[in-house]
Amino acid sequence: MRSKKKKIVIIEKENEVSKDFKNLDHFLLIKREFNDKEFINDEMVDLILLDDSAGEEKTIELCQKIKSNPKTSNLPLIILLSKENLHLRDKLLDEGVVDFIIKPINFRVAIPRIDAYISVGKFNELLEESKKGDELLQTRSKFLIMGEMLEMITHQWKQPLTTLNIISGSIKLSIKNNRLKYDTLIKKLNDLEQQIKYMNETIHDFKTFFNNKKELKEINLKNIVEKALKLSSHFFKNSMVELSTDLESSFIMADENELIQVLLNIFNNSRDAFIENDIKDKKITISLKEEGTFAYLKIADNAGGIRDDIISKVFEPHFSTKKDKGNGIGLYMSKVIIENHLNGEISAKNLEDGVEFSIKLPIL
Repeated sequence: MRSKKKKIVIIEKENEVSKDFKNLDHFLLIKREFNDKEFINDEMVDLILLDDSAGEEKTIELCQKIKSNPKTSNLPLIILLSKENLHLRDKLLDEGVVDFIIKPINFRVAIPRIDAYISVGKFNELLEESKKGDELLQTRSKFLIMGEMLEMITHQWKQPLTTLNIISGSIKLSIKNNRLKYDTLIKKLNDLEQQIKYMNETIHDFKTFFNNKKELKEINLKNIVEKALKLSSHFFKNSMVELSTDLESSFIMADENELIQVLLNIFNNSRDAFIENDIKDKKITISLKEEGTFAYLKIADNAGGIRDDIISKVFEPHFSTKKDKGNGIGLYMSKVIIENHLNGEISAKNLEDGVEFSIKLPIL
């Protein structure tokens, strides 16, 4: 049975963008012009893509039009943004935009992000029900991570899927040649079972992270760090990052998913800095110690650090150190979670060759 195509409205001036999307057969495009009176008639649409080629004022005006119309106000709105218009991000976020895709479009990165926003059926409901600005930003921050996480799942499944294919092919060949022994079959079936178990555990870990239920409970911070590292294992492995950990058990009262979100934001910050600064010998060091009535978690990298004149601003909303991506939500929400939700402290300081993030939390 064929899966239902995802319907996307793309609003643009010319066909340069939509013609590229038409080559992606799991999307159904509904093309609209900037001056159309209605962008949606009676169609059931999943998401809106708005190209910025109309110019600064017109793009903001179109965002306002989309978000003021009951037919489109609850749909995820993503801007196809040229590098010349990166300065518009803050204004567009204020108009209800959920994300940006920088042109020229890298579809390997863009597709998981688009799919993530479409897949999260409760996204608009959460935005409507949230009453505080920080809650809105936390939801947005988590969803921005989601596209990257979905890509991680894809990569983490590649090897076990290949192994499953090899094992099943080996069994078929042995049967065909009448050489399949009972002991050999049992061993191969056990190997299959181990691969399937690994894939199931991967999905369980990601599913737990995407659970929206907030629950404060006693947790071991060491276990949370290890779980976040497991979720990010594809990044550390494929980027050849030398990871060093020194973790002591430390029990705190917190929401597990919120803490994982903070750690993933910090890991992503290091990842982007490694790429932007073209670091060859990548290193990340993580330590967790108790001192007095507090747990001290430190995460340091050798990715080049943050300029001294802006490092004090990294936790401000919508401030980003990244040249062509990033909207400054991740680290701001990390500060909100650590300081407002958990009565802790988070800070960043430059080292000789990188940056160190320090988290201080009260222990039980």
